[in-house]
Amino acid sequence: MSGEVRIYAYTQRMDAPEQQNATLTLSTSVDKMRVLANVTAACAGGSALEKTQLLDALLAFGVPQSRLMNQDLQQLLSGEAAEGICVARGLRPTNGVNACFISLIDGDKLHQPLPDSQGVIDYFDTKTYLSVAPDTPLMRRLPPTLGITGINVLGETIEAVPGKYLAFKKCKGSCVSPDDSDLLISAIAGHPVFEALGVCVDNTLVLPCADLDSGNIDFVGSVSIKGDVKPRVEIKATGDIFVKGTVENASLSAGGQIVIGGGVVGEALSDRRAVPAITSRLCAGGDIHALFLQQVKATAGQAILLQRYALHCHLYATTTLVVGERGGEGIILGGWAEAGTSLQANVIGSNAYIETHVSVGRVSDLIAQQLQLALELTRRRDELKRLQVILAKLLQPATKDRLEALNNSRVEKTETVLTMLTSRIEQLELRLGKLDSDIPEAHSAFIQVNKTLYSNTRVTVNGSHYVTDQEQTKARIVNQGSRLVFSQ
Repeated sequence: MSGEVRIYAYTQRMDAPEQQNATLTLSTSVDKMRVLANVTAACAGGSALEKTQLLDALLAFGVPQSRLMNQDLQQLLSGEAAEGICVARGLRPTNGVNACFISLIDGDKLHQPLPDSQGVIDYFDTKTYLSVAPDTPLMRRLPPTLGITGINVLGETIEAVPGKYLAFKKCKGSCVSPDDSDLLISAIAGHPVFEALGVCVDNTLVLPCADLDSGNIDFVGSVSIKGDVKPRVEIKATGDIFVKGTVENASLSAGGQIVIGGGVVGEALSDRRAVPAITSRLCAGGDIHALFLQQVKATAGQAILLQRYALHCHLYATTTLVVGERGGEGIILGGWAEAGTSLQANVIGSNAYIETHVSVGRVSDLIAQQLQLALELTRRRDELKRLQVILAKLLQPATKDRLEALNNSRVEKTETVLTMLTSRIEQLELRLGKLDSDIPEAHSAFIQVNKTLYSNTRVTVNGSHYVTDQEQTKARIVNQGSRLVFSQ
C-alpha cells in the first residue's frame, strides 16, 4: 500500500539473563524506496549480529538481493551500534521523453562579413535567403519514448510515465509526407520559416525593411519589404519585389514585377550645376509601378507606370510607359524615357528648357530581328533535310556485324541531332509568327501629351526625330512616312 512504513525487529535469544545480544530493526521509507536499519550493540558477552542473520532478516523483510547496498551492510556488522543506515535502495523509474522535432535544413544565418584584400569590410555583403523546392524534407518528428520501469525495495515494479505524442502544427506551404508520418515536407517552393511544431513555407520573403541588418538580398521567389529600402542595398528576386515604403539610392532586380508604394530617389549632389547622377536602378521582367522616380535607371520587360513624375531618369519599357497614372501630376523632366509601343504623360519638359528625351517605337529593331531569325530558319531547315537523307541511308540493311554496330551508333546520334533541330525550328517559327503581329503594332507607336510639351524636348518615333522649339499644348505624336505628325 502506497505510503505504508514497514518495521521489522530481529532479536537474538539470550543465553544468560545478564547478557544482551545485538538487536536489528528494519523499516521502510514512506515511498518504499529505502530500507533503514538500526542496530544495538551486544554487551556482557552477548552475541554480535552476524552476516547470515542480517541477510536472513532482509530476505524475511521481502528485500530483493539486487537492491541491497552491500557496502553499507558492513557498517551493521562492525559490532557497534548503528542508526539510520540505508541497507537497500529502490530504482526509480525513468519517465519517457516527449516527442520532439528537429530541423533538417539550416535556417537563415547572418554571416559575419569578412574584410577584403584591402582590409575593407562590406557590411552589405549579400545574404542569400534560404529557398526550398517542393517535396524538400523540412522537419522530422522523433517519437516519444516509453521510459524505464522502476522497482522499490520490496521488489514491486513502478511504472514509468510515457512521453507525450505531439502532432505537427498545421502550417501553410508544408505537409506531412505521404510515405513517412514523422516527416514534414514542403508543399510549394518558397522560404521556410521554422516554428516550434512545424514549418511555414511562403513563396514570398517578408522583411520589415532592407538595410544594414538585412544586407543585400538574393532570393529565389518574391520579396516583400514592409518598410523602406535604405541606401546601398541591392535586392535580387526571381519573382516579384514589393516595397511598401520608399527606395533610396538602391538597386532592385526582379524576374517578375516591381511594385513600390512610395518613390525611388537617387543620391543628392552637392553641386547643383552638375547633371544629376543615376544612382538607383530598377530592372524587372514584368511591370514597374511606383509613385515617382528621381535619378533612376529603370528597365521593364513590360510597362513602367508612375503616378507623379520622373525626374532626370533613364527609363525603358518594352511596351508602355505611363507617367500620370491614377490622376497624378504626370511629369517627365530631364533624362531619357523610351517605350516600345506608347509613351503617355501629362507634361514633358519644363519652362526652364531642360533637355528631355522621349522616344517610342522599335520597328527597325523588330525588322532586324525578323531578318536574322528568317535566315537562321532557312539554314536550320536545310540542315534538317540533309540529316534526313543521311538517316535514310544509315537505316539501310548492313552487310557486316561491325558495320551494323557502327551504323546503329550513327543512327542514334543523327536522330538526337534531328530532334534538337526540329525543336529549334519550332521555336523560330513561333518567334517569327509573333514578330508578324508585333511589327504592325510597332508601326502604330505614339507619344501622348495630355497637357503641355515644352521646348527643348527631343522626340523620336520609330527612328524619326524632332526637337521642339516652342511650347505646345495637348498633342499626339506619330510617325507617318518617316515624318512626325502632331495632332490634338
